[in-house]
Amino acid sequence: YATCQPLLSNDATMSSIRLVAYDACVSIVKHYSDPIHYANGDAVDVDVDGSCTGNNINNGYESVPYFDVASDQSSTIPELSSFCKFWHQRLMEATAQDGEETASSTPLSHTEDIANPNTASTAREMLRCYTAIIHPIVSKKWSQSDVDVNHQHKTVPLEVIVGVLFNYELMIAHLMKDVRVDATTPINRNLKPEVIGNNEGNEIISGGSKLIEVVSRTNVEERIDDVLDIGRAINTFVDDISHWTANLLSDKKTVQNELLPYLLRLLHHSVSLLESASSPLVQSDVHNAKEALAIATLAALLFVGDGKLQKYEFGLGSLLDVAMDGAKDNPLSLAYALKHCKLSPVSDEKAGGSIDVSAFGSKSIETFMGSNFMTRPVVDWSVSSAQFRAPWFDAASGVGYRMAISLLQRISQLARQLSESATKRGEVIESNETGTNSIMLLFQSITEHIGITVLASTARAFFYGRLVFPSKSADVKMVASYQHKGPYMPMVERIGSTQNKIPCTSSSRDGKPHNKNPMRVFVIATLLCGMFQRNTCADYLDDAIIDTIPIVLSLLDDAQPINQGIGAVILVSIMEALTSIELKFVPTFVGRFHEMLNRSFEAAIQLCGREDATILTVTCLAQSKWLGFLNLCSLCFRKASISPSTVCTMTRKATADLLVVLGKQTQSGGRDGNDVRIAGALVSGINPLLAQLSAYPEAASVEIARVALSTLLPLIGWQGMGLESRTIQIAALGSLLSLMDGSYPVMPHHGTRIMVEVFSLLHRSDKDAIFINESKCRGSGDDEVSTTVSSELAEFTAAVALVLCCESAEAVLSHIEAKDTTAKQHLDRCIQIRFDAKKLTEIPQ
Repeated sequence: YATCQPLLSNDATMSSIRLVAYDACVSIVKHYSDPIHYANGDAVDVDVDGSCTGNNINNGYESVPYFDVASDQSSTIPELSSFCKFWHQRLMEATAQDGEETASSTPLSHTEDIANPNTASTAREMLRCYTAIIHPIVSKKWSQSDVDVNHQHKTVPLEVIVGVLFNYELMIAHLMKDVRVDATTPINRNLKPEVIGNNEGNEIISGGSKLIEVVSRTNVEERIDDVLDIGRAINTFVDDISHWTANLLSDKKTVQNELLPYLLRLLHHSVSLLESASSPLVQSDVHNAKEALAIATLAALLFVGDGKLQKYEFGLGSLLDVAMDGAKDNPLSLAYALKHCKLSPVSDEKAGGSIDVSAFGSKSIETFMGSNFMTRPVVDWSVSSAQFRAPWFDAASGVGYRMAISLLQRISQLARQLSESATKRGEVIESNETGTNSIMLLFQSITEHIGITVLASTARAFFYGRLVFPSKSADVKMVASYQHKGPYMPMVERIGSTQNKIPCTSSSRDGKPHNKNPMRVFVIATLLCGMFQRNTCADYLDDAIIDTIPIVLSLLDDAQPINQGIGAVILVSIMEALTSIELKFVPTFVGRFHEMLNRSFEAAIQLCGREDATILTVTCLAQSKWLGFLNLCSLCFRKASISPSTVCTMTRKATADLLVVLGKQTQSGGRDGNDVRIAGALVSGINPLLAQLSAYPEAASVEIARVALSTLLPLIGWQGMGLESRTIQIAALGSLLSLMDGSYPVMPHHGTRIMVEVFSLLHRSDKDAIFINESKCRGSGDDEVSTTVSSELAEFTAAVALVLCCESAEAVLSHIEAKDTTAKQHLDRCIQIRFDAKKLTEIPQ
């Protein structure tokens, strides 16, 4: 009993239920730690009468716990063993005795409650014992010598852990059968039918009941203690889940199918008991209950992934789909790139700056804008480097996934009850769909009712390994003060610092708990990518982003490429949320973090320029959206902390740096997936950045025109008939259009180079079109589409170059007409380019 002695000494007037619960938990650990219960590799439960019943643990085939919906026993709770029945009977007797003592001191005695006592308080006492008695053995930090000096095992076998968890959970499950959620703690309560005041600041949320309970201060304090104790238990369950996901054994099927689901099941019980403890709940303590639900949500999301996880991993592509929720076009497609470049032949918007092309358009390009080649992303998200391994998730049985969905549903129900806004508006979000949408609707309901700020602060503490549920000690205020001081990293100890330090729960020496336990990144990615969607309150959004940006910075600066990509996707989610609402002020995080974000992006692009195409692409996308948001803030708010000229300088520098990276990639050719890397950077980075620069009235791209042309022109001349080569050519042409518009004063100096490369592409495209038409295997529609679009876009680009570059571009056409008098196809092209250029000049400026 040495483990529980500190707890026993905390309360001299401890109830008999708590004493029996302590004895029961210690006895379960002692009894099921005996080697006889896991002899020959099987966990066996030996009853008092000598009969044995197996628990199907580590028996060579995949089994699921009794509470799983796929189990034949999901509708019934198994019988307790004789040993556990003894302690269950002791607990029920203590519950009945406590009920009798309460009824004798209550004016309105209810004999039916004594005959069928509410076991919520008994189950809560069992949960209180978990941290001190069960948790050490589950986390494998506890030797059997602490219980029985006759056994000197220094390690705890997996069979012992699962056996203890199984019987501990089964005891609570039998107690939960008699729990009435609408019942309150039967201590010092008096029910009166009249309406009273808010009881000296301790207002009671009655949930619509006509009877309002006058709760004495002693009862309020005890109920608050119940909420805190359940919250600590939830925090401990999440710690154990985190421990086992980072330390999977060779026998990981047992961990996947039994140990982790048991912990999720205990979390489910805890949430149900939290509802019992918080009915009614003092309004000042609602935050503690919501924070406990936020911690439980982290554990549930660990097993859900993106909602369609059918194997051991999920990818950046699925996260980006969640972050871009509601977007009409894929931002990484060629169609999106052409629509948003300046002087686009397919854009309905007027090109601000020099030429309005709203009345001009290539019918051929418009025809193919909805094709598969133009609408699909330019990178392949199925590559292994874009996937995040989740070995704790069992795809065969799926028990963890189903248990997590059940837990999320339970959290959503209680969060809705705790939310004052939901009570006033009567809003209920039901999930009637299947797949990803149903999970996202469920998660959005949790986000709305728990609060985005509570989830964000909990996520930040969890990511940095300092998640501690608030206690009654003074340390709670210290923890809260650290959580709201911006980009504070608790693992960094400053020299000469006299501040009070918070003990870090992580033992990682490199100061990065997410590298020691990758599940932290998994949970944070799933949580933050879906949390910001459909949130319309700018104030709460700003507070949540302040807690999220330090996580983004840590991931962008991480050495692992997949973590850099996840950090970028999270920032994309934030930018999408901010641009979807009407901002009335510049968010606070802009002035606080913009310099750090710019430096992080600069370093990240230099690092991931040598990594897989997906990492570079999503990083460039996040950077372009971040700079676009800064530009929006600087133009819409005069009192913004960043001026338009400053944002222009930032954008120009970021574009130049990315052009240098692409220039190095161009020199390496298309080997080792380099062509996909270049295409991704063009579509997600160069194209939107050059389009943003061209929107400034002072021709902001002039300073980088030379380096941009030295990068883009070789890409326009990229050799090959493959789809990757065509993608690069089309994306480079779109970027060239924005560049010419944003640096038109100096374009006459570069007209010769531009026209030569563009006309050469026209010549090659005509030859490729003839080959495709004459080929017997012309069934590939993407080949025809890519060739036609590149040819038509090159012709339009040549017409724009003829208008902007004037004599220097005209000289190239004149040379072709003079030298190639017999090449009718070349002459026809020259005529068409001149016709298109004349049509462009006739459009009003």
